Amino acid sequence: MIDLCLKIATEAHRGQKDLDGNPVILHPLTVGLMGKNAEEQCAGFLHDVAEDTDYTFDDLLRLGVPSHIVDALRLLTHEEGTDYLNYVRRIAGSGNQLAIAVKLNDLRHNLKRGREQGYTRLVEKHEAALREFNLPVMMYIHGFRSGANGSKQKELQQYFEGCYRVIAPEVDADPEKSLTIINEMIAREKPEIIVGTSLGGWMTLMCDSGDAHLVVVNPSTDPQHTLSKWVGQDLPYFCERLDGVQTYTLTQQVLDKYVDYDVVKNIQEKSGRLHALCSSADELIGDIHIRTLHPLLPNNRLIIVDDFGHRCSGPGLHHLFEILDKISTF
Repeated sequence: MIDLCLKIATEAHRGQKDLDGNPVILHPLTVGLMGKNAEEQCAGFLHDVAEDTDYTFDDLLRLGVPSHIVDALRLLTHEEGTDYLNYVRRIAGSGNQLAIAVKLNDLRHNLKRGREQGYTRLVEKHEAALREFNLPVMMYIHGFRSGANGSKQKELQQYFEGCYRVIAPEVDADPEKSLTIINEMIAREKPEIIVGTSLGGWMTLMCDSGDAHLVVVNPSTDPQHTLSKWVGQDLPYFCERLDGVQTYTLTQQVLDKYVDYDVVKNIQEKSGRLHALCSSADELIGDIHIRTLHPLLPNNRLIIVDDFGHRCSGPGLHHLFEILDKISTF
């Protein structure tokens, strides 16, 4: 696989020159060789191919590059018109360890080249990007039919710019599989705050959250009932997912898994570090979340409002930021 990726990168960058007149291929070769394993080396060799050459992701898949490496390359590709730091934050918050490792190697090599050649602005740019990977961590867990690339992660990252690195695992409705992904990311990233909306709120309540502060917004406290209306339907996602999957079919087998989880017990155990924001005007789940949480949380930890619906936007987002401002440690 290394030989294949090296061959593709060499052919793709053939004849290209960098700012100093050197062959462009020297940079991806260096980034690849900085990799600690074969996957990091392959992704390093290829990290600029889709961005700077005529090769597409479909071309790479057709040539035999594994799909999980191509997924990392999708993240690593800086799309035209996207602010550079926002692009870096997307990688830093993705939870994709392959993309993160390659981007760090890319930044370190670019920083070294910039210092050697006296490119002050490039040095400042790459230093700022590296700082994004060293910030305290906030995790956001999205709801049903959304993804890690949804608007909420971006809104949280924008609001807490320079204060937190907002990471977002990409999950689906399968509680067993999704909680495994979330718990592995928590163990690795150690977030100080975990925020979950809708079904992501349920997962926030159920995950192995350590000592993190928890904030749930309109949490689906009875997903087995709430999700049942969608069983068997081929449903489109609301955003472009990082894993490339754009539809989801909820099965009865997945729905039945929720019976094994005790949400009330978890709320009781985590009530000392849990805040909940609930709308009484929630058009999707009604007031079941309020009825579940009200006996279990003190008034200062349960905020009930009526100025937004199920989706946390507009006034709902303002309320969420107020809660996070009170508990954040920056």
